[in-house]
Amino acid sequence: MSKELTLDQLKNIAVKLNYQHHHNIGAEKLKEGLTKHAEEVGTTIDAVAIDLGYLNTPTSNVNNTPDNTTLDSTKTADNDNDLIERLRNMTFTSAEAVAAQKSESEATKEANRLIRVSITCNNKNKASYQGEIFTVRNAKTHEIKKMIPFNVPVHVPLMMLNMIKEKQYQVFHKTKDRNGNIITNTRLVPEYNVQELGPIPIEEFNAIKQKQLAEGFTGE
Repeated sequence: MSKELTLDQLKNIAVKLNYQHHHNIGAEKLKEGLTKHAEEVGTTIDAVAIDLGYLNTPTSNVNNTPDNTTLDSTKTADNDNDLIERLRNMTFTSAEAVAAQKSESEATKEANRLIRVSITCNNKNKASYQGEIFTVRNAKTHEIKKMIPFNVPVHVPLMMLNMIKEKQYQVFHKTKDRNGNIITNTRLVPEYNVQELGPIPIEEFNAIKQKQLAEGFTGE
């Protein structure tokens, strides 16, 4: 980079790349975020700065070699021109598509993050259940379907666990009014109790690993 870009210039580059940032962000922090984002959409901050007129187009570097010949910089110039042309052809729509793809990938990864828990079912209608099959999905992630056993340590995907925590069921109880008439009342209560257990202890992990090896499981 031939000169240091100002905060205003960096913010204009962020607009060009459709990069969202806090309005009070500092130049160094914005530059760091822009550098990473630019790589993800196939360009560089320098290329955008050149296109906006903040930097001069790179010129050939002339080095004196022992035989006084000039090093060929055509390849470097071509690469810079390719980046500039790609930036000129990039629309907000294409930048948003890249950002959306990244967002979806991150959302899927977070949704599948496993949490070690023990789940108890409070629903008396399911008293004989040893477990239950749960299915969950949203607009940004694929469907997650898993059999969750009750009252034992189990790893559950985060998005599914959040859904389980929110589930309720209806319970009924009867009371009498002042005239002795029986009244049936209903209310919603949590269907499951969730106890988070933290990461699996190393001793238990090693025991499971040895058991799997003994049974011929190699992880392939």
